[in-house]
Amino acid sequence: MNISSTKIILNLFGLLLTFVTGVILTKTGKPYNVVIQTLHKLSSIGFFIIVIVTCISLLKDRNLLTISQIFIFLTMIFFALSIISGGLVLALKNVNIYILYSHRILPFLGLTFGIITCILTIIKK
Repeated sequence: MNISSTKIILNLFGLLLTFVTGVILTKTGKPYNVVIQTLHKLSSIGFFIIVIVTCISLLKDRNLLTISQIFIFLTMIFFALSIISGGLVLALKNVNIYILYSHRILPFLGLTFGIITCILTIIKK
């Protein structure tokens, strides 16, 4: 399976924009800056869509190792949970500490599993 350089660049740009705006939002705290918050939401949704499209195209590879398929699935789950927890952080007035920390940890888990997936896919070839 060949992942195009355009997808890689879009993934990196979305990832960078999402993490930078997330760090800015964390540092400034509530009330959140509307422009930064909107950039964070749009970049995370766009990044998630690109990750899903990339992962689905990888899952179509019949020669993919089972462990790679598991890591692809976990990557998608962690990023989906990141978006859900982010929605809860923005929607709730008093955010539970577990929701807040899960929103800070889940993106890194998704990123870690995504990197492992890439390594496993490259090694397989």
